[in-house]
Amino acid sequence: MGKTIEQVLTASVLLSRREGTTIKHLMDRLDVEERTIYRIFKCIESTGLQIVNSTIPGSRERVYKTKSPKDSPLAEPLFNETDQVMLKLLLDLPQPGAGYEEWKKDFKKKLKKQLPS
Repeated sequence: MGKTIEQVLTASVLLSRREGTTIKHLMDRLDVEERTIYRIFKCIESTGLQIVNSTIPGSRERVYKTKSPKDSPLAEPLFNETDQVMLKLLLDLPQPGAGYEEWKKDFKKKLKKQLPS
């Protein structure tokens, strides 16, 4: 389950960027097949976020982004600034720094409340 959570978190971060991401980039970053990306999308969408897509100008490739409905409980930020910084560290650095274990426990509690069982 740990790897699945990491994949969902990584995909969520990439999808929430202003420029979004492509299926190919997600497949490369997560080292998974395309069908797994769509399963991850389904998991993310089950939290109330929408995943929208558009075509890259001059290409047939599509860019995917998350969009939170205004009436969704997720319209408000789910994670505070510390969570966002630690999440970035968790996803970008091989060895997290001081305070990681305490943050990880708190973060897992928040995540378990949001992810479907």
